[in-house]
Amino acid sequence: MNQDDRNQAAFGDIDDGANFRRARIGVEGLLFDNSDYRLEVDFAGSGRPSFNDVYTTIKELPAL
Repeated sequence: MNQDDRNQAAFGDIDDGANFRRARIGVEGLLFDNSDYRLEVDFAGSGRPSFNDVYTTIKELPAL
């Protein structure tokens, strides 16, 4: 522990650690030559991940 004497007297023993309020993982990129995608998963929910910003776009339709 890196707590000096003055800090320890003011606040007591503080344990080391970290808490995350929100954790998200996202990917985006090019899919083939004419479309791209984005996917984001949010792990802050209660017990299971939720998907946010899930989409794909087609830039040029070959038939049109």
